Amino acid sequence: MLENKEDEIQRIEKRIIVISILETPGAILLGLGLYGLFGADGDAFIEILNYREIAFAATIVGGAIMLWSIIAIIPLLKRKAQLAQQDN
Repeated sequence: MLENKEDEIQRIEKRIIVISILETPGAILLGLGLYGLFGADGDAFIEILNYREIAFAATIVGGAIMLWSIIAIIPLLKRKAQLAQQDN
């Protein structure tokens, strides 16, 4: 029984790592979009961020990816906590 819990905890940790890796482009897009919207003032280091529509779209897509990752990770963390608590 203990091995099954440890195996499940390891599977959960691997899924969390995969989701975190998939979240990285979302964080980058969100950051670039916010920079394009609020920080660039028409002089962005990437020319495309000077277009407000592009920066807004990057912010929305990045935020959606990050929201998805949060929604996916929370149940995994709860399950991992339950399994860890059962061991004690």
